[in-house]
Amino acid sequence: MQSIIDDLLAEAITAIANMREIREHENDANSKIKGIYESYLSQFGPMAYQIGIRSTLAVYFNKDGSKSKGDRKYILKLIFNLLKGHTALRFASKQNFDQWINAILIDKDINQAGEDLHDPSSNCNVNPTNTDISQSDEDLLLDASIALKRAIRTFYLTDK
Repeated sequence: MQSIIDDLLAEAITAIANMREIREHENDANSKIKGIYESYLSQFGPMAYQIGIRSTLAVYFNKDGSKSKGDRKYILKLIFNLLKGHTALRFASKQNFDQWINAILIDKDINQAGEDLHDPSSNCNVNPTNTDISQSDEDLLLDASIALKRAIRTFYLTDK
């Protein structure tokens, strides 16, 4: 039986190839990925297990990239683009990255984040007392991070 990680692998390679911001030389399509982004991907899963997926996403979104060697937001953008591009998944299909991450940070159903939070006729599910993302969405986020990490390590896409 093939896992979702295996299903996402080819798309992970494409997502990485299309993310110029994480390359050593942004304008060179053959340039390797900066090693710091492999490290960020490697840290994503363990951090999610230690502090929770929502907190991990908040850290990656809010971490100031100008004070480090890389911007962790690019990892979130890779994960979002990978999952959004996979047609077999019902994941964030009607929204952009900013809508998706803001939905997570305010605890709104991430699959309905394109809907207006303040519109009473909207179908969005806002639950200020629930601090967890659904287990299936958490699994998808972690599987996507593993597929991206496997793509970088297996196909030697880093500068190491």
